[in-house]
Amino acid sequence: MGKQKSIIEIVGTFGQLTFYKTEDGYLVKRKSSISKNKIETSSQFERTRENMQEFGNAGESAKGLRQSILALITLAKDSKLQSRLVKLLMKVLQLDTVNDRGQRIVANGNLLMLTGFDFNRHAELSAVFTAPSTTTIDRTAGTITIDIPSFDPSLMLRAPEGTTHFKMAMAASEIDFVNKSFNTDSAITAALPWDNTATTAISQALSVTAGGTLPIFGFIGVQFFESINGNYYPLKNNAFNPLAITKVDQV
Repeated sequence: MGKQKSIIEIVGTFGQLTFYKTEDGYLVKRKSSISKNKIETSSQFERTRENMQEFGNAGESAKGLRQSILALITLAKDSKLQSRLVKLLMKVLQLDTVNDRGQRIVANGNLLMLTGFDFNRHAELSAVFTAPSTTTIDRTAGTITIDIPSFDPSLMLRAPEGTTHFKMAMAASEIDFVNKSFNTDSAITAALPWDNTATTAISQALSVTAGGTLPIFGFIGVQFFESINGNYYPLKNNAFNPLAITKVDQV
């Protein structure tokens, strides 16, 4: 893959070259001369097939994680979210000590590596929201409690220009990566003024399966708004909203 340096940007296929546009500019790549059948059957490509199998599992797992909190991600994401998440999940998968190469899966890897993952690389939660928070998981009761002590928004919340209000978003999700299912509970606060008035303490109890053994993920996000005549309008099409995985619990 290379970048186009021509004055005229090209999109399409010409001979063995494919020209296309991405967020990083206009790129070009050479079409592969290796047949699909050869990749699927030749011993020469055994390692390739192993990589493809594991990459597929990472991709499906990334999809499941995104779908578990789709409503929140829709308001806080970037254009490379899927590729970034798959790249990290490949590292998670490679720490699977149960299965052989080519058969390793995300579910058996070290999911704690996902702690701190930001869904919007343009607005990292740790840079936007600097107030402390704690997430407590009680598997026996099936409760996840997220506590955010009182804080001064003007000091501990870096808001984009035009912000008048914000909401805190919280979620907990238990995900079955093997059977491709999930159980999610979420909550969003009322609109809070972005000023130097300290907020009241926030304590949100979320529910998952009592006595469950699936991995549990805790999420915290912030949504920014501008208030006009009593209505709240999202700031900059949600481009500055952060959302991150703040807690992972894996049995």
